[in-house]
Amino acid sequence: FEDLKKLVKMKHQIVIFLVCALVATSVAEFKCEKGTPYKENNCNSCNCLDGGLLACTEIACLGDEYQRSFNCVEGTVTQNNCNTCTCVEGQGTICTNHKC
Repeated sequence: FEDLKKLVKMKHQIVIFLVCALVATSVAEFKCEKGTPYKENNCNSCNCLDGGLLACTEIACLGDEYQRSFNCVEGTVTQNNCNTCTCVEGQGTICTNHKC
């Protein structure tokens, strides 16, 4: 039973670490607006947390469109229909994700 308890405790610690890593996924210069949906590199869905921090899912994204979005020129702002996209260092293209 002791080994099982240690294993369960370790799993809980891993889950807590992963949640913290997800919450910490942000760039100081980019401030999102709470309540606004976002999309990262046209792949991962994001939510804006208190303090303007962006928390995104971490789906393994592949393909040319993802690579183009991720390898954007930092600071570039573009429009995609009714959504605004910003190139953020270390994250790639972050777009608002409104239904147009």
